[in-house]
Amino acid sequence: MNIDKILKLFVPKDHSFFPLFEAASDNLLKGAEMLKKMMQTTDYEELEKFNKEIKDIEHIGDEITNNTYNQLNKSFITPFDREDIHELTTNIDNVLDSINGISRRICLYKPKKFIPVYSSLASLIYDAASEVRNAIHCLKNAGDNRNKIIQACDKG
Repeated sequence: MNIDKILKLFVPKDHSFFPLFEAASDNLLKGAEMLKKMMQTTDYEELEKFNKEIKDIEHIGDEITNNTYNQLNKSFITPFDREDIHELTTNIDNVLDSINGISRRICLYKPKKFIPVYSSLASLIYDAASEVRNAIHCLKNAGDNRNKIIQACDKG
């Protein structure tokens, strides 16, 4: 038996991060879905409704991000590098912040119609968020799901 495998048996890992990563990626996908739906209408009342939903989703994302940072601060041993956990969490939050910013600007400028490429971009954001979610849900068993993670990264 390899010494690394023996040491892994004695070193405890904090697995409380995986539910936080999964919650963040699920929340990101919800935000991307709302943006995609938002691009399908120009009715101002519907745009406001989507904007409010996206804002609520973004606030949930901020809570998840804060919970992840708090968990990172109180964990001695993490499932992977602290910097990687911080970067993953920050990047998911940044994308959700950008989605929120887009929806706010749409409501601010009240467009009469959208250029077709906007809908395509919203669909790409949704597809990328879906692949992020797929990859993150595979992280708990990264060794077993290596190919799925690589495939999701390549698609995203």
